[in-house]
Amino acid sequence: MRNKTYNKKKMFVIFLCAGAVLLALVGRLIYLMLFDAEYYQNRAEQLHERERDIKAARGEIVDVNGKVLATNRTVCTISVIYNQVEDKEAVIQMLVRELGMSESTVRKRVEKVSSIERIKANVDKETGDKIRSYDLAGVKGKILTTTDARGIELNGVAEDRMEPEAGHTLQISMDYNIQEYVQQEAEKVMEQKQAEGVSILLMNPKNGEIKAMVNVPEFNLNDPFTLHEKEEEGKLTPEEKQDRLNRMWRN
Repeated sequence: MRNKTYNKKKMFVIFLCAGAVLLALVGRLIYLMLFDAEYYQNRAEQLHERERDIKAARGEIVDVNGKVLATNRTVCTISVIYNQVEDKEAVIQMLVRELGMSESTVRKRVEKVSSIERIKANVDKETGDKIRSYDLAGVKGKILTTTDARGIELNGVAEDRMEPEAGHTLQISMDYNIQEYVQQEAEKVMEQKQAEGVSILLMNPKNGEIKAMVNVPEFNLNDPFTLHEKEEEGKLTPEEKQDRLNRMWRN
């Protein structure tokens, strides 16, 4: 009789503990659904969405008279979504042909298991449009699509697109015509005087506006790590080369 009473008490305690745990779980669930719903909804969207930024058009740079000095060029980034590729060999051969890349490089990137793999950036728009025209699954640009954890796009879910805001035009005090003239004069002086370099800074003394600024010899902004003295480059230590680069970059 005493054992039965003890077992009943034991069962009652276990029941109370289980009930308390269940009540706590239900309370926690209610709290998450009512008070933290927005937070976890955002986390879920981040897990299921594969987002690719749309680069905004940069503002143009114009001189004091409004002449365009720097403007935008439309380029594409070619990417592959592994789990959406249906004909792997066709994709590889097409990308090798259109991008001029080695087959081994393209194959390695196409066969890489990832949600989205970049093949090549800064591809001109004409080439990008041609690649898109092949309409091969897995190589079409995606802006913001809903996918599962493996990167496979979910059907019936609309694409969301958020347009970027273009940059503002920057007008500087430099005068293109004066800059051209000063450039010619700097090159002429360098040749006449057999100088290692010539620098000219032309300013308006009334307000400090820079009208022209020239260094010769110049360096290619698209290739800033190549020295003027190419034949000496291989003889320099890393420290010496960095010092030369710093002097070359100095304006």
